[in-house]
Amino acid sequence: MNRFFRQRGESVTRKLGEESVIVPVRGDIADLASVFVLNETASVLWSKLSASVNEESLVQALLDQYELTAEQASADVSAFLATLSNVGLVQAVSGDEP
Repeated sequence: MNRFFRQRGESVTRKLGEESVIVPVRGDIADLASVFVLNETASVLWSKLSASVNEESLVQALLDQYELTAEQASADVSAFLATLSNVGLVQAVSGDEP
């Protein structure tokens, strides 16, 4: 579980209360057909991904902030990363990238 991830640079994020709204930007134009709303937990993970971070750090962030098991936190992080990777909002990077 030592893979590193970070946000792709082609999006705009706005915090609305405990949620975050992500609007992908494609060719200098906001893709309003692909707006994503993240709940409080996903927003915590998203904010951590502003820099290169490994999965273990994301799991630990959930464990530090919420009452859940390590197995559940790991499953949640894996699902979150898979979903956002599939839609192009998150990318895998080498561990030495900023």
